[in-house]
Amino acid sequence: MQGIVTIYSVTPALPTSIILDQTTGYILGTPTVLAASTDYTVKAQNPGGFATTSINLGVIDVP
Repeated sequence: MQGIVTIYSVTPALPTSIILDQTTGYILGTPTVLAASTDYTVKAQNPGGFATTSINLGVIDVP
């Protein structure tokens, strides 16, 4: 993929109250529920193709 990213997406869906901004690729939000550690695939796309990366994200309780 070459050029400016036109849209970002993530699979599976992020935990409740966490979002992926489809324009900037930023992951934003304040978690409201606990979530097990999960692998997510983030996809950056433009007319020339796409690229992916994996992240691992979980929501834990604070002591």
